[in-house]
Amino acid sequence: MIIKEIKFYKLPNGKEPVKEWLLDLGNSLRVKLSGELNEYMMTTLGDFKQIEPNLYELRFTLGKGYRIYYTIQNNVLVLLLNAGDKSKQSKDIELAKTYLKDIKDNKNDRF
Repeated sequence: MIIKEIKFYKLPNGKEPVKEWLLDLGNSLRVKLSGELNEYMMTTLGDFKQIEPNLYELRFTLGKGYRIYYTIQNNVLVLLLNAGDKSKQSKDIELAKTYLKDIKDNKNDRF
């Protein structure tokens, strides 16, 4: 499936966790990750793993093993949460599940 659009999940306070995470990265790493993300969007989403129904983990080969958790709603990729490395992975997955539930409860109003 080719994704037509990428949107960022918004918290009720308007913050976008993945966008903020990307902006906190060094410029060089941010450019590389953004490039990989754009490439994945045009192909088959690269190295990904399904965590549970409607929740996926996109794994990057750069840096500390970065991950971005996402869902797909009507061919729109919705970025949920990021993870810096394996040490936070379990916590990040649980938070991504919370955000996914929020999207379902609010009828996709959070992106």
